Amino acid sequence: MQKEVEPLVTKVNRMFNRDLSAAYDYVRAENRVLRELIADKRPRFTERQRRMLVKYAMRIRDRLEDVVCIVKPETLLAWNRMMKRKKWDFTRKRAKSGRPPKEDATAALVVKLAEDNDWGYVRIAGELAKLGHEVSPSYVRDVLKQNGLPPSPHRKGMSWKTFIQSHMDVTWATDFFTEEVWTKAGLTTFYVLFFVHLKTRQVRIAGSTQSPNAEWMSQQARNFSMTMNEPHGRVRYLIHDRDASFQPFDSVLKVSVRRTASISFRRIART
Repeated sequence: MQKEVEPLVTKVNRMFNRDLSAAYDYVRAENRVLRELIADKRPRFTERQRRMLVKYAMRIRDRLEDVVCIVKPETLLAWNRMMKRKKWDFTRKRAKSGRPPKEDATAALVVKLAEDNDWGYVRIAGELAKLGHEVSPSYVRDVLKQNGLPPSPHRKGMSWKTFIQSHMDVTWATDFFTEEVWTKAGLTTFYVLFFVHLKTRQVRIAGSTQSPNAEWMSQQARNFSMTMNEPHGRVRYLIHDRDASFQPFDSVLKVSVRRTASISFRRIART
């Protein structure tokens, strides 16, 4: 019986893997020796060195315990979190001039007083002063505007809170969250679009992209329009902020709604 000949490609591949494994074992052994030599000294890493180690460590996140020698795996993960926070830390770039921002509790009180009463800006500012919150009528005006509440003479009918509670079963909200991913280009931001059904708190992840441009957002709108009539997922109201990325999204949804007579869709843009 003639002996089967092993293909040359398979043989070369096996030899390459064997050499690569041997090189990998040597590097691990060398790292252990280096760690023993500096056991009594705490190594000081530069920012460039930290970024380089983290970049490659995130590719083998599940095997850090078996591979990492020079630092602890927990340290590498902590560096990764620190670099993500640092990328979005703009505190040094903020202007230090101007009035300090009001606390969120003050804005919440402004909204509550406006929803529960038909008071004007001056009256609300006066009532807040009695509670120890010094604000101007213009501040009250801005807060109410941001929360979709009109001036006193026009503040009639259903409040925003009551409206939401009355239509939770047909109301969805959409927004982005970001995730930092290490790529060949370094720490890269990915934008993830998601939808939340207010009544059930069901979350749907639409997709992720490095650039939520018009073409990508239009496709997500088409995908979302296909789910509008699903059981327990009917859409009549969609809430999102005034991000310009949603403009092509809204345009596609309007066309989809016109073609489907059974859907009564309204967009509510909130700041």
